[in-house]
Amino acid sequence: MLHPSLRIHYPGRRNLITPKPFRVAVLFLVSTILLISLLAACGDEGPTSISKAEMGTGIDGTSASGATTTFKPSDTFYAAVNLNNPKSTTKVKATLTAVQTADGTTNRQVTSTEITTSNSENFVNFKFSLPNPWPTGKYKVDLLLDGAAAQTLNFEVQ
Repeated sequence: MLHPSLRIHYPGRRNLITPKPFRVAVLFLVSTILLISLLAACGDEGPTSISKAEMGTGIDGTSASGATTTFKPSDTFYAAVNLNNPKSTTKVKATLTAVQTADGTTNRQVTSTEITTSNSENFVNFKFSLPNPWPTGKYKVDLLLDGAAAQTLNFEVQ
């Protein structure tokens, strides 16, 4: 004779036996699948990437003011970088290189700066200036995210 908790009575049908441990296991399995699905939907939104990067003569909120690719020798340069899916520890590095200038400089790194984002901030900017006028010529800013090349901004000083 089966224990009463193992019997389910359906009027007009013969009695089916559904053991309680089986019902508990099915409920646990369904709950686990739902929980995993929910966690997957709320999980990581993907890697950090650059949504927009531009050079300018200043910063206005979260973009470059005076956005340009041609500067005067007396200008201060700014690189404005907007991020997609930033983490609280994303490292954004900007390396300014003199590609070819009138004073004969070729592919010389001028400066490099790294910023670590905090609280998932999605905007960073870099300021480049010299005490003397910039030599005329071609320059670039290489942007790296967590050590990986992400984008290059080319510009000229005339």
